[in-house]
Amino acid sequence: MEEAQKETKAGSMKRLTEYYRLGFKYALIFMVVSGVMGAIYGLFGLRFYGPVVFAISLTGIFVILNFPFALIAFLGNVLLMPFSKSSTVISRYFVYSLSFLIVFGVHFVIFKLLDLRPF
Repeated sequence: MEEAQKETKAGSMKRLTEYYRLGFKYALIFMVVSGVMGAIYGLFGLRFYGPVVFAISLTGIFVILNFPFALIAFLGNVLLMPFSKSSTVISRYFVYSLSFLIVFGVHFVIFKLLDLRPF
């Protein structure tokens, strides 16, 4: 019985790390797509840098606003875990949100540390 629980925990941890990697991949794709949309918008005004940074930053703001909801859902899932089977969908949502937060957080930290003001 204990061996089966260890295998289940190892399997679930492996899935979470896989979701974490996929979350980074998806976040980078979102960042690139946001940058491309900003660049397309910048084509009309012949200014590329500002709209690209704005599009990525706006997406990042929505990512940051989404994270508390993912955290609340995850904590509710953890609190209900002893009473029922935990939901992998909520765990996946939290891990994806955390990955997005890290990727877009690095974007904001770089702009803060380099004191870049594109607008």
